[in-house]
Amino acid sequence: MHVNTIRYRVTPDGYIDHWLVAGPTDQDWMPEGGSLDSRSSSALPEPSYVETFTRPVEWEPPLQVGAEAHRWMYRRSLADHRLDLADTHAEPVLRRYWLYAEVLPGHQSELALVVEAVGQVTLWVNGSEVEAECLKGDGSSERFRFALPRHKGTLRLFLELRAFVYGAWPGCLSACLEPHVGSARINLPTAVDPERRLGLEAVIGDFVLDRHVYSRTDPITLRWPADYDRTAILGINLRRPGGATYVEVMQAEVKAETEHVLNMDFTGPDGRYRLTVKPHLQEYYEENQRVECVQDVYVIDHVFEQTPEQEDEDRMQRLLQAAFRHQEHSYRELAVLQRPGEEPDRRLLEDCIRTLSEGSADAETAFLALWQMGRDLEGRRDQEGLAILDGCWSRYLPSTVIDGVEKKPVRGFLACVCQILAGRQEPSAKFVGFDGRLGADLAREGIALAQAWMVNRLARGFAGCESEVEQSLILLGCSCLAEGCGDEDLANLSLMLIDRILFGVACGSYRGVYGLASTGADTDSVLDARLGALAPVAYGAWGLGNPNEHVETPVALARSGYEVPTVIRDLGLFVPDAAWSQERFAWASAPGADDFNGEEVHRVAWRTADGMLSCLPNYRVGEQGHRELVWQAVLGVAAKVHVNFPVRMSMDDAVPRNFWRGNARLPRVVQWRDVLMAFHQAGPGDHLGFTHAHFSVHAFAETTIQEHWAFARHDTGWLGLYAANGLELITAGPSAGRELRSPGVDNTWLCLIGGEASGEDFDGFCRRLENTLIVAPDIVSIANVQGQTVSCGSAVPLKVGGEPVDLAGDLHLDSPFCRAPYPATELTIQGPGNRSLELVFG
Repeated sequence: MHVNTIRYRVTPDGYIDHWLVAGPTDQDWMPEGGSLDSRSSSALPEPSYVETFTRPVEWEPPLQVGAEAHRWMYRRSLADHRLDLADTHAEPVLRRYWLYAEVLPGHQSELALVVEAVGQVTLWVNGSEVEAECLKGDGSSERFRFALPRHKGTLRLFLELRAFVYGAWPGCLSACLEPHVGSARINLPTAVDPERRLGLEAVIGDFVLDRHVYSRTDPITLRWPADYDRTAILGINLRRPGGATYVEVMQAEVKAETEHVLNMDFTGPDGRYRLTVKPHLQEYYEENQRVECVQDVYVIDHVFEQTPEQEDEDRMQRLLQAAFRHQEHSYRELAVLQRPGEEPDRRLLEDCIRTLSEGSADAETAFLALWQMGRDLEGRRDQEGLAILDGCWSRYLPSTVIDGVEKKPVRGFLACVCQILAGRQEPSAKFVGFDGRLGADLAREGIALAQAWMVNRLARGFAGCESEVEQSLILLGCSCLAEGCGDEDLANLSLMLIDRILFGVACGSYRGVYGLASTGADTDSVLDARLGALAPVAYGAWGLGNPNEHVETPVALARSGYEVPTVIRDLGLFVPDAAWSQERFAWASAPGADDFNGEEVHRVAWRTADGMLSCLPNYRVGEQGHRELVWQAVLGVAAKVHVNFPVRMSMDDAVPRNFWRGNARLPRVVQWRDVLMAFHQAGPGDHLGFTHAHFSVHAFAETTIQEHWAFARHDTGWLGLYAANGLELITAGPSAGRELRSPGVDNTWLCLIGGEASGEDFDGFCRRLENTLIVAPDIVSIANVQGQTVSCGSAVPLKVGGEPVDLAGDLHLDSPFCRAPYPATELTIQGPGNRSLELVFG
């Protein structure tokens, strides 16, 4: 085999962005002491240098690790110089990657390699292991410094990354030469023609999409630039992650102004798909030009309903049909069991039990799926299915001790629910994961813990557990408790908590689109309402929204027979002329613990007939962020706008502070009705050097982007977005057409909404914003739709019409639909008519 080299440059600031990567390989592994919550790299096993090490070559020959063979594949770091390895893996495993690059420093000065990674890194240079000096990391990753040996020629760098992966893993690795050697070169050994390879690499990465969420009627269109000077024949496919391919284009010619349209005429489940562009079949498989560009896209089969058109029973059937199409999902079987004459797939029952036995990160939802299946199988008198479940409750009940759910409020609550239901199922059995305690004792303990936690949520709110996924999971747990806890008081409390959450969804949505700011958000839901976990819940409850891949809670509510109170259903459909709301929440802890440090979170929202604006005023200003969405504006299903201060280029939800969610440092945010201001300031820690807005041009009927202002119109609503450091619409890469970027870290953003209901047209709205904005060194002011001057600064109080405004209200809930003290003992929910609903829980 003749070996060539593909040549790249080290970046001017010393980063090695090009690697050959082998792996990953996963092995079942439990840290010492049996705690799945232990992620300390010091607990990882020793690295295993491959004794039969030969010079890696792209694709051939493979790296042999025990009985496994791993091909060396080319991987390039993202723009933040990190290899994106983020992933979610349900079972606890030891994950290993291997990386290789040949570096020609260009001179013989003393060099070091500084590596940042999520996990433990070992380095060999020219076959010899190099000792690591551990540096201070940022808490989510670790940093190592390796002093490189003096060497006249090539430094052959061979790295092994080892990490404990359980649930969401924000995996990444970056490597930087110190001092920076801008003249250094990178050589990657390959058996293919390197010039052809570099040309293909450039073409494959140059396409753009105008959006990332598609309905079945929307073709996926890949576009190359109009002034493009390259040509190639490429292959394109669309497949489920780790699953079947649904669309395949064998030979797509690329040249200037090329557009390739993928036909979406296929039947597959809703959710995430991988769009892959690579060389055509002959070059990829026969000539081994193994380079590809992958982007995640979403395909949604159902239209997002913004006016209810179907009867309740029809909606339930659509939700069950959506679940039925997820062939490998345990909740699919629950949907099957709701259809007379359908036979369940008993293999999935066994898969659920296996998931529980392996200590999965999804153990609680799997357990609840199994429990619900058992109830339905009992109703069908399916003895064969019940035999599979016999005795599994006492053997596989998820333990709050071994998987660390005490640090995760919603998982802790679900664990209590599982404990109650399993204890009721086998009251005299000794439970393996609980030191042989009897089921009846566990049920009593679970009831006490769950009851206290639910009362706290009703009285003090949901801060720290109010993402769409978390709210949906609380609904799932409450639904199961109401059905099978065997305690009338606890069942009624569960139904009240369901009512309370649905009340929040109804009043926190604009025409079905959930629009509240939150201390924790799911990446998908902040970008497009069709992807949110609450969209199918609201669709089932009052007809606005759509079925999607979040099938657990809609199926559970559908089979439980829960009926939405008329008042809440009416509020879900009600569109107010204008409604201002303020909320005061406690930071939620897990069952059995006090709410954290007495910390409180405040939230405000402005909702009109034309749009919605919400924020967390003065939330942890200047602190390091996490998963928060500190403000957002909503004009439509995909017309969702927010700004964050990103830390990573990765868009994976496994990364807490990723490209679209979370902040390097939290800004000061204030809002008075239709006017929002956010003041970002620099601080210590990692960041990308810019703030940016999610602003999907495709989602709006009209947009105008200027030096500092961006204006948008959707239906009857208007939006104005201002950045003091200027705005640039990104037109290349995975965020093309949906990112407005503003350079620098000290920045001021403003967002204002308006619409036809105010009596102001779109042009007048834009003129008002431009003409009334005044920016001074320490304060910003602008006129709102009522003509009042709203002013504030990073260290200056919010004033409206010259009068100070305090956004930290005393009440738990303060809106036209509910006023309740903090903490509350009862809630009176007022519908849009004369009806009201009383929830008494104190």
